[in-house]
Amino acid sequence: MSEALLGAVTGVDLWHYRLPLRHPLHLGGLVFDHRSGLLLEWRTSPDRVVWSEIAPLPGFSCESLDTCVTECRRFFAGHHVHNAAATFNAPPNPETRRAEKRSVIRRSTGVRADSAPDAHVGQRRQQIPVRQGPEAAGPTHDPEDATSQAATATLVLEALGQSIPQDLSPSVRFGLECGLLQLTVPLPAAPRPTLCLLVTADGPIDPAALSDSTCVKLKVGQRDPAEERQRMRWILDAVPATARLRLDANRAWSLEQAAAFCADLDPQRVEYIEEPLRPGLSYSGWHEHIPIPFAWDETLRERPEPRLDIPGLRAVVLKPMLTGLSRTQTLVEQAQVVGIQPVLSGAYESNLSLDLYAQLAALWSLEGPHGLDTLRPFSMALLQPPRFLHRNRPLPLLGREQLEHLGRLL
Repeated sequence: MSEALLGAVTGVDLWHYRLPLRHPLHLGGLVFDHRSGLLLEWRTSPDRVVWSEIAPLPGFSCESLDTCVTECRRFFAGHHVHNAAATFNAPPNPETRRAEKRSVIRRSTGVRADSAPDAHVGQRRQQIPVRQGPEAAGPTHDPEDATSQAATATLVLEALGQSIPQDLSPSVRFGLECGLLQLTVPLPAAPRPTLCLLVTADGPIDPAALSDSTCVKLKVGQRDPAEERQRMRWILDAVPATARLRLDANRAWSLEQAAAFCADLDPQRVEYIEEPLRPGLSYSGWHEHIPIPFAWDETLRERPEPRLDIPGLRAVVLKPMLTGLSRTQTLVEQAQVVGIQPVLSGAYESNLSLDLYAQLAALWSLEGPHGLDTLRPFSMALLQPPRFLHRNRPLPLLGREQLEHLGRLL
């Protein structure tokens, strides 16, 4: 991004939205009948509009919506957006960037990274359909364009991560980074990603959806273990024989409880268990007692430099809205270096951000399935129909005229 591009931004407005849900949603001990968030509307000439979302998740995010409004106003009033844009006028030296990345990878993995940091670049050089113009036209498949696009996006996000104030909340950083990224880099027109069907502990199960699923995420650790195992067996009988389960225990167990729960599970049918252990417990002995791998979610946000070389760790579940976009990219790169699967996951944000995640999965060459089935509880889509997420039923739209205008920021 350059000062010329910044000059083309004719305004930024802040909006509030409220989306109704089809049925109550139980999360983190709270019950929701709607989802609220903020939108940044970035306008450029001629008449191009880019939207980015700020939607902290109550019970999981530390920041409130009021805090986010205050931080947005402070960011634009302090002209930080000009500082962020200025970083693109002098891209970092490639050798310096590689050296910095090697240092980060050594700290996070404990392995030498003299040649490893660019191992994931080969994956990015796969053919990626590139979107032409503001609307998705017929996709192209030029490997050189895709490589250049991914490299540019990487540099943009790294620069944003360094230039946007570190004291901003993760969801605010996400909204700012997404807006500036979309103004700078044409993101790919993503193919519909393979989704992992989400089944909550107390939510209804759609047999038709199960019959077509290759991956099902099931919440566990909240009921009697025998009852939960019976529910698992019922789901495994309903899905195709090649489908796999991802379990999410939400930090419910000790190592002994986890071992007891997994004792009769088939490792061929259960891909991993997300966040099985209570906060503060060590995973160092996991692989010695339990054949089912584990995955991290909250742990990644609690540790500034999480080690990803722990035996038994299969995947990192990345929620960009709760993490920030530039930090999500850093974790993707670190995971790819050590052979850990990055899984993009929603935090019940709107279709605007979920569509962006599908584009990022294509941009970063991430294999699915991804945890983007969180639009299912919504009874309306925000501003536009979902572009890259398959829906069996069309959703009515919450239009711009139904948003609450909170003021002009730029």
